Amino acid sequence: MWELDLVNLYPPLMKSILLAITLLIIINFDSIIKPFKTIKRRTWILLLIIFLCGLYIRLFVIPHTHYIYTDDYDHEILSENILHNNKFCECEFGSIQHCESCFLIPWPAGYHSVLSLVLGVFGDSEAVAFNTNAVIGSLSIILIFLLLFLTFQDSALALMGAFVFNFIPVHLKYSGAIGLEIFSLFSLILTMIFLEIYLKTRKYPTFLLFLATLLYALNSRPENFLLLLPLSFYIWSNEKRELRKFLRWEYLAAILVFFILLIPLFQLLQYGTAVEPEWNDPLQTKLNYLQKHLVYNITFFFDNNYNSPLFSLICILGAIQLYFTDNKKFVVYSSFLLLFLLMYSSFRSGGINNPYPEPVRYDIMLYLALTIFFVAGTLSIIKNLQFNKEFLIVIISLAYLITLSNTQNSIFLENQWGVDYRFILSMNDRLPPDVYVLSYGQYSIMAATHKNSVSPDKFIQNWDAIEPKNNLILFKNYLWYEKSNESSRIEEELKKYYNFTLIAESPEGYAFYNLTLK
Repeated sequence: MWELDLVNLYPPLMKSILLAITLLIIINFDSIIKPFKTIKRRTWILLLIIFLCGLYIRLFVIPHTHYIYTDDYDHEILSENILHNNKFCECEFGSIQHCESCFLIPWPAGYHSVLSLVLGVFGDSEAVAFNTNAVIGSLSIILIFLLLFLTFQDSALALMGAFVFNFIPVHLKYSGAIGLEIFSLFSLILTMIFLEIYLKTRKYPTFLLFLATLLYALNSRPENFLLLLPLSFYIWSNEKRELRKFLRWEYLAAILVFFILLIPLFQLLQYGTAVEPEWNDPLQTKLNYLQKHLVYNITFFFDNNYNSPLFSLICILGAIQLYFTDNKKFVVYSSFLLLFLLMYSSFRSGGINNPYPEPVRYDIMLYLALTIFFVAGTLSIIKNLQFNKEFLIVIISLAYLITLSNTQNSIFLENQWGVDYRFILSMNDRLPPDVYVLSYGQYSIMAATHKNSVSPDKFIQNWDAIEPKNNLILFKNYLWYEKSNESSRIEEELKKYYNFTLIAESPEGYAFYNLTLK
């Protein structure tokens, strides 16, 4: 029963938290802008140029496509279901606008609620969804600059960090998709900004803003709950002399409400553990995967086909620098890095050496800590060489770009799902408005075309529930051939009642067939 409660509760809960964050930003506006008043106009202009460059690349240069089957489509469908029905569930069969059956899926609704609001304003289309993620990825450039400035109190270093962050290959790639990772990182950076502002002001309203933003960040990806421990340590280590204030009724009330509002997330995680086999692996199995994946996942950062080895080396130097100069920040950011790396490496699909399902996307969350370490490492080089700071920043930034020269050959490679997706798009205008498409890629059909779709096995199981039966098209995609034993059986069953007429076929052998009753 509580699964149904989550379906109905999550959208209004997330929208209420978003409203609270907006109001708290307005209330705390003076406190938010005060730390940045020392930044010169020239710096803001340079940041704007970096941002516009990043925005142009993410909107018009990198491919806008789906990389992960079926996750990318799921996120779009979940967002559209919030928009049209105010329900947080995956459409099992039907269309986006007229879902005939849906079920709870174990992702928190933070990203989907934001995307649904944008779709409601700019139009319900894949183009808007892709562009939204590209804009969120670009805005993260500004956020990382603000966080770096709060951390190092140096606008030149913060600009360099924003410039470097702008060209992180994995971040660029997934800014062109519709996954959770880009928004999750955005929400985490925003949380850290408001935490730093709270620690500077020690005011109750900024504490509320931090809590509200953290609550939303935790609801942006399932594993973000890992942040509670290092962030609690960071607050404790900075507030040791004033811990008694947290016993005052207003602080206790805020913390109590925070944990009450986390109950849906913990219920969702419990549900995910029950329905997602990977989440429910025994500890020993997770440890085996960890042992198998961890070394690959670390060496990935030194592979110049996907990353800048220079970036990783300077990060190591920066971690050492922070350890000796700011132990609190070293602990919190190294904890981020370690916890996420260990968590992802313990997944079945979490090894970078796995070809599917795009495990490199997990690394996006690591780049918050890595960018902090990179800037700390650059600061260490500047101090030790005692050379002109601006000159060294330019040299290191150019060297970083040069070491990225190989990544474009590897990072944007199209997988078989991309071939499926392009073929579906090419057929969109040829599919009748009221058609029902039978496909193992029913989510890709719903997301890309907004047509009715159902998997062939579900169609046969729900024969009496799905109408019409005389306006059907079968799509044989990659999974149709992957599941050859089952799909052959289903095709034989369908041919008892339908004639098959080929509509179109791709060079890879994927095809659309019109099914007419015999």
